Amino acid sequence: MKIFTKTIAAILTASLAVCSAAPVNAAFTDIPSSAVVTSNDNVKVPTFTSDEEMLKYIRSEMRNRVESFTVALKGVSVAESSNYNDMLLTKIFDSTGNPKEGSYLFLGVRNINVKTSADDDIFKIDFELSYMTTYDQETELDTQIKKLVSAMPLILGENYKDLPDAEKVAKGYDYFVKLMKNVDHVEDKNDLSLYSAYSVLVNKKANSIGFVQLFIRTLAEIGIDSQVMFTSIDLTGKLGSHFIPAVCIDGTYYLCDPVSDFILGNGDNKFLLKGTNDLDSSEEYKKAVEKQGLSLNKLAEQNGVALYSYDKKFEFGDVSGDGLIDSVDASMILAEYARLSSSDKCGIFSAGQKNAADIDKNGQIDSVDTSIILSYYAYKSISSDNKTLSDYVSKK
Repeated sequence: MKIFTKTIAAILTASLAVCSAAPVNAAFTDIPSSAVVTSNDNVKVPTFTSDEEMLKYIRSEMRNRVESFTVALKGVSVAESSNYNDMLLTKIFDSTGNPKEGSYLFLGVRNINVKTSADDDIFKIDFELSYMTTYDQETELDTQIKKLVSAMPLILGENYKDLPDAEKVAKGYDYFVKLMKNVDHVEDKNDLSLYSAYSVLVNKKANSIGFVQLFIRTLAEIGIDSQVMFTSIDLTGKLGSHFIPAVCIDGTYYLCDPVSDFILGNGDNKFLLKGTNDLDSSEEYKKAVEKQGLSLNKLAEQNGVALYSYDKKFEFGDVSGDGLIDSVDASMILAEYARLSSSDKCGIFSAGQKNAADIDKNGQIDSVDTSIILSYYAYKSISSDNKTLSDYVSKK
């Protein structure tokens, strides 16, 4: 599963950013090793033998809006414990399939302070947290979410469960932008009552983060994973720095910005299922990226999101979209194959690129497709005929 904490400086980052638009601040400090849990401690501390079991417990406490708790992990040496600092604030917010976890939980946390210590083979972690909502508010929100989910047949259609995920997202996105018209949008970063899905559905007043949290929670309720990315680029002139959901369609994440579409109010859903290359139709976005010394391809790769929009068409073999079929396309296909072979198995090719890259039409992007592209490129370099890649493949 893609980890949403990959960063790209000030352009798009899903890190726990300490900034005016981000709800989470995080701090790690050490506590004396004498505080490590032992068999003689009077206070019983939940102690685990695996990272995953410990993380499940931490997420459970956070879902229940517990403000102070401690966990311990067996079998961790003092030397190994230093590696856990970064892991804690990334793995905690991994997607798990639970709609109340992942990015939804991330946006629900206001502050995290974590104190760690290690002694012998026991690693102890103290958590102090504050949240955007209370447990009772989350319980009330759950009731409203159930009502929203029960209305999905009306919003998405009677047979919405059978629809492709891209169509579900498109219909849901359109509904969500219209829903925002019935809620006061107040972009006040100092009013903490505005930062949640609860503030949208119950208080009928929220800032952009509240709307984004509801958007990703609703998608998660119908089985569609989304992560949050952070952008310092304001494409509306009214919003300022804000979060953008990255929604997973067929194993690739695409950017969605319903709040910007609501603010623009032109009804064309300009920011639906976009890639890093075409998030903005103007040159503003590309110029901002270039100032950071990043190529758009690198921008997509570092964040694990698509380079192009979901609906962009590509000619067979031409995954670069430059009108040529050459070594550039072969290199891009090979790089995508490497990404898909990695531990998170998350690529950046859009739907159109995937179709164009599958040269042998076996449903996979792999080194065979690269070899065919290179073979065709070599053939065209010495031949003057007009044989297309399709013709070349069919006669092999």
